[in-house]
Amino acid sequence: MKTVIIFNTINRPEMVKTTMVNNILNAGTSDIEICVTNNGGPDATIRAIRFLKEKVPPRKVHAFFNPENVGNSASLNQMLKFIDENIPDVGYIAKLDDDIELKPGWLSEAKKKFNQMRKLSMLPGLCGFNWGNLKKDREPFNTKIQCYTPARVFGSWVFPFEIFKKLGYFVELSKYGLWDSEFNNRLLTSGFVNFYLEGYDSNHIGADAGTHSDYRHMKNEELKKASRLYEKIITIRPSRIDWDKRKFWEK
Repeated sequence: MKTVIIFNTINRPEMVKTTMVNNILNAGTSDIEICVTNNGGPDATIRAIRFLKEKVPPRKVHAFFNPENVGNSASLNQMLKFIDENIPDVGYIAKLDDDIELKPGWLSEAKKKFNQMRKLSMLPGLCGFNWGNLKKDREPFNTKIQCYTPARVFGSWVFPFEIFKKLGYFVELSKYGLWDSEFNNRLLTSGFVNFYLEGYDSNHIGADAGTHSDYRHMKNEELKKASRLYEKIITIRPSRIDWDKRKFWEK
C-alpha cells in the first residue's frame, strides 16, 4: 500500500526545489504519491512546484492552488479529502514541512517501526523526526521499540491512514497553530502511541520564532486566535472530526 506525502508551501520556492525534492527522493521507497498545495504563494512558488514535478517521477504529483492563505490545517484537510475520495490503496500519510530536512530512509524506517509495534500489540500513532524540541532528559523512552514516546509529537509526521479513517480531519482553529496539539490529543485518548524515530532527527532550517517578518507576525496573531479556541475544544474532547465539523474558528 502506498504512502501519500502532503505538504503546504507559500513563499519558500528554494526549499521546495531542494528540501522537498530531496525528502521525496530519499524516502527509501518510491511507492509514493504527493499532494502539494501552494497556499497563497506567488508565481515563484508555482514554478517551484512545477520543478518538483519534473524531478520526482515516476512518483505522481497532485498540485493544488489556493489564491490566498486559507490556513495550514484547512489546506491539509483539503488534501486529505482529495486522497480519501480519489487515491486507492493508501497505507500511510506523511505530513511534511518544506523547511524540515529529513534523513535518507526516513519513510522506509518509519514503516518498519510501525510493523514492529503492531507485532508488539501496540497501536502506532504519529511517527515524528525530532527537530530539536524533544527534551530527552524529560520524556519517556520505550525500550521495546527503542524510541522516545512523549505525549505529543510535532514537526513532520508519518501515520497510518487508518488513523485518519478512525479519527477524521484536523481541527481548523485559525490559519496557524494548535491543530497539531489537538490531533495528538485525539490519538492519545484513542490508545495510539506517538513517538520520535530514534536515529532520524531532522533539521529545521526555516525556524522564524522571535523574528519580525510580516509572516511571523501573522503566525503570532493566528496563534492567539487558536489558543482561545483550543481551550474550548480540549473541554469538548471530540473523538472524531468529520468534514462538516472541522471549522471551529468560524463559530
